Amino acid sequence: MVSVHQDGLHRRRTDVETEAEGGLRHETSIRTIVLVTTERSAFRRRRGGCPHMRSTKRDEIVAAATELIRSDGVRAASIAKIIAASGSSAGSVYHHFGSKNDIVLAVARRALVEPLEAALAAHQDEALSPGDLLRLMAGAVLDGTLHSSLIVQLWAGAADEPQLASIIRDQMEGVRERTTGGLAVYLRARGVQDAEGRATVIAMLTMGQMMGMLAQRTLLAEFDVAAYLDVAATMLDGLATA
Repeated sequence: MVSVHQDGLHRRRTDVETEAEGGLRHETSIRTIVLVTTERSAFRRRRGGCPHMRSTKRDEIVAAATELIRSDGVRAASIAKIIAASGSSAGSVYHHFGSKNDIVLAVARRALVEPLEAALAAHQDEALSPGDLLRLMAGAVLDGTLHSSLIVQLWAGAADEPQLASIIRDQMEGVRERTTGGLAVYLRARGVQDAEGRATVIAMLTMGQMMGMLAQRTLLAEFDVAAYLDVAATMLDGLATA
């Protein structure tokens, strides 16, 4: 009886010890998981930083590239110069951008595409005439923060680099589609036949007038932007209803 009791006691003690050991192992496993997870999170923070920091560094790279392209051109704005001007490491630059073309595209989007898209989107429900659209687009890119020489340099770089030209062309196509859509609304409201087809042609002319304004503003010592816009807007409005 005693032996059985002792055996039973031994078994119960063994069970308790086993459970305790199992609990210890379980607790140790939890601590290990927490430690590993914490270390991984810390590594991610060290590697990527918080979203605000990533955004700030990306903005710094784009800003540095913008100034280099404006002053030296797309070809001369090498990755090495962008790294130096932005105060970044090569790893940081390639963390945010896969190639130099990606950086140039980001510059083009910020300088030209995004201002135009935002301006057109804000007035998408209004039936603006071609002249009003031209003034709207000109105001969007000439708001005092943009050098028209930057856009001319981007065009020159695109002419020299087919892949970059294709990327920027795709971006500008979206702007032209918005312009065409807005003009179609204007023309339909005035009973113009084949409003969509007419809007397509006038949209190309409107964007052409804007590009011509930017080029002349960069190249000519004395260029009257206001006078240019007045004449160009009157001409476009006349063509729309002729």
